[in-house]
Amino acid sequence: MKYLVTILTIFIFSGCQPKYDRETWVKNENQKSDNPRFDMVEDLRQNYLLKGTSFKKVYELLDKAEIIDTAEYEIHWTYSIGSNSGFHIDPYYLVVDFDSTGHLIATRIIEH
Repeated sequence: MKYLVTILTIFIFSGCQPKYDRETWVKNENQKSDNPRFDMVEDLRQNYLLKGTSFKKVYELLDKAEIIDTAEYEIHWTYSIGSNSGFHIDPYYLVVDFDSTGHLIATRIIEH
């Protein structure tokens, strides 16, 4: 019985994480506070932005990056995902890192 309760709890709460939706993502590009992007980012990172994904596929998923930085052997695309504090002071960003061949090598969340 104890295991059944545990399994049911996991099943119920696993569906609570908001799923990535391209239309919602693109529509909220400039929204700094209460941005639904913030809630979608984990699903996006776990299920869509996988190592080896091409520039083209990432662009199809996320549209244009707000900031594009280049380093010697890497390219970084940055997307605003809003903030999670009540004061909306410290915005968060999703950074997508690509290698010199245009394939995703990592994603990270940064705070400014």
